[in-house]
Amino acid sequence: MKKTVFLPKLLVVVLFILVPLTEAMAQNKVYVYYMNEHMDIVPREKALIIGKGMRRDSVFQMQYYTAKGNRLFMIESYKDSTLAVAHGTREMYHASGKKSESVEVFNNQLKGVSQKWDSAGHLTDSAIYDNDKLCYEKKMRYTQTGYLFNTKITDNINETMVDTDDDSTGHKLREISFIADRGTWKEFKEDGTIASVDSVFYTR
Repeated sequence: MKKTVFLPKLLVVVLFILVPLTEAMAQNKVYVYYMNEHMDIVPREKALIIGKGMRRDSVFQMQYYTAKGNRLFMIESYKDSTLAVAHGTREMYHASGKKSESVEVFNNQLKGVSQKWDSAGHLTDSAIYDNDKLCYEKKMRYTQTGYLFNTKITDNINETMVDTDDDSTGHKLREISFIADRGTWKEFKEDGTIASVDSVFYTR
């Protein structure tokens, strides 16, 4: 004959609260790592980098600080606290605190969108990776005064490349475009019309 056990209402409420509270405490546990410049674990007094890690949802997120100055320079996600497998978003920061790089990593391989910014906040690089293979890349270069003077787009899937120079007003000065190893070199007039066209070839 089965016996039915009735728990007091107060005990049921306490257990109901305690389970998620225990999980939250595990999520909020902070791990501290002392590292050298190669990210190897070292005694605290020899550390150049201090890493602080915490479980966040399905990943283990690390924040890396300089031992001198306590400056945050990188945030990276891993599968667990061993830090053996990078998995998630990696973000790098300039000394000013502005973001310098954002990368998606899955099982130690680049996958998805990767972006870089210079110290002035200009987007300089944008790329798409698939299992560590570079599929698409766009590079943008700026003058010291801040205007975009060169853009280079490479599509490795379709084997195309376009390299463009612009003046300070955004008018196109030159364009080199390739499909596989064959391309054209175009020069432009101030009014935007083509001044000259030449055939070019890429040799390895």
